[in-house]
Amino acid sequence: MLYYSNGGPGPATRLLRVEVPGSDREAWLRAPAASWQPHSGWVPNTFVQLDILGTGDFFMVDESQVDGIQQEMKAALDKYG
Repeated sequence: MLYYSNGGPGPATRLLRVEVPGSDREAWLRAPAASWQPHSGWVPNTFVQLDILGTGDFFMVDESQVDGIQQEMKAALDKYG
């Protein structure tokens, strides 16, 4: 499982995951993917790889950082939502 976020500077507003073992590019492009939001959790998203490759806004994050990113996104929703 690979995770990507658009945070920095400041808290992330998007968290994405690509469900692929290893680093094979072709497998990565075809792998199931999802996006996470505080109000809906993980939702399948067929455009994750396109967002990662096309926008330049995302960077890979370690799985150990995912919980913290989710907490930051929840806090932002509570504050501004």
